[in-house]
This record gives sequence, structure tokens and C-alpha cells, in this order.
Amino acid sequence: MGKSIYVIAFIALVAIFFVTIFSIKVYEDQTFYNINEQLRQIQLESQFETIFYDLVADSNAYCEGRSIQIALNTKRLEILDVELKAQKESFLGNYIPTKRAFLITNLLLYYNVIKTNKECGDYVVPVIYFYAEDNSCDIECGAIENQLEKLKLTCPEIRVFAFPYNWDQFEFSKIIEKEFDVNKAGTVLINGKKFDSVTPQEELISAVNCN
Repeated sequence: MGKSIYVIAFIALVAIFFVTIFSIKVYEDQTFYNINEQLRQIQLESQFETIFYDLVADSNAYCEGRSIQIALNTKRLEILDVELKAQKESFLGNYIPTKRAFLITNLLLYYNVIKTNKECGDYVVPVIYFYAEDNSCDIECGAIENQLEKLKLTCPEIRVFAFPYNWDQFEFSKIIEKEFDVNKAGTVLINGKKFDSVTPQEELISAVNCN
């Protein structure tokens, strides 16, 4: 009788363990599915915009439409970024492919900003920021990210495009790093100027040239 109680208890613990694992899997699968679906929607809309607005003859309508869409997609990506960071320690390893999809979508938005600026004037000032995907830059990068948040409040016309520095899982970042001669995490690029450490806020504002 005594042994059977221990056997039943063991079976119950095993059952609880597998139920817990299954629950985590269902939750993570649903979370990453939702994020990926939203990313696919943004990608589709961005590709459609490029085609659709090329057909618009009215330049004012074209520029206003693209500006509105860029602002909307920027906000959507900011929300998804927060959700994705919360899943960084994914139990089942869904983080990396979803992170790649997010970065590709972010890069596509960056392209649309550059295209819109060339055709409509500088509606948006793109700011590129390279962070560390690991913990190698936690303190310095944290300070720089805080500066960028303050810069957004002072200069609402900026859009920050963050990419992981020297991350093997996203080869496109390395192309941008080479293009702009980026050599470390914590680097910020604004209007052709490079800042690779914590910088006085006034210098960042001056680089943006905001009012």
C-alpha cells in the first residue's frame, strides 16, 4: 500500500510536468503565431504601398499617404518589438526565426522611409541603432537607448531602426555595418554622423537638426 502511494504520486508529478510543458508550448506557439501574422501583414502592406503609390499622380496625396503609413507601421513595429523582447527566453526556440522576420520587416520600413524622403523631402529622419543581442553591452547600450527615447520626444520626426550588431542570425545587419563602418554595439547613425558611445544629448539633437 505504501509503495503504491509513492507510485501514484510519481505518476501525478509526471502528468503535471507534461501538462505544464504542453501549456507552455500552446502559449508560446500562439504568441509567436500572432506576432508572425502581424509581421506578414505589415510586409504585405509595405510591398503593396510601393506599387500602389507609384500609380498615384497627385504628388501631395502620394507623400501624405506614405507619411501616414510609415507612422502607422512604425507604431505597430514598436508594439511588436516589446512583445518579442518579452519572449526572448523562449522555452521552445521560436524566438530566432520570429526575430529574423521582425528585422526584415524593420529593414523594409527603413527602405520605404529612404524612398519617401527622396521623393517627398525629408518627412522622416531615420536613425539607425546597433545594439547587442547578448548581454555584452547592457550598461552602455541601456544608456544610449535611454538617450534615443528622449530624442524621440524632442525630435518627433525621427524613426529609430534598431538592428543587432554582429549577430550571426541576421546577415543583413552585417551589410549595413560594413556600409557605415560600424565596429561596435551601441553605435548610432544620424544623417551621416556616427556616434559609438554615450553622447551629450545636444549633439544628437544637432545631428537630427530638429527644431
